[in-house]
Amino acid sequence: MLTLMSESDGSLHHMLKKNTDNFCSLHIKQYETIRIWEITFNDFFEIMLIPVKFRLWLSHVISTTLLSSSLPPEHQNIS
Repeated sequence: MLTLMSESDGSLHHMLKKNTDNFCSLHIKQYETIRIWEITFNDFFEIMLIPVKFRLWLSHVISTTLLSSSLPPEHQNIS
């Protein structure tokens, strides 16, 4: 499970929708002004099917995402 959080500007949603054929499931939740994306991969190796540019972008998003302490405890960790 990969959980991403971003302000709800739609850009992350657009990137994920463009690449959802590589994912088993994609859940989008709204918490105040933050959107939370929970992505479950089909299996461990399928992450390699994601285009390199998108994988690098995901890594960048994960490393630069700030987790808000106002979120419920179950949404404060990136796993």
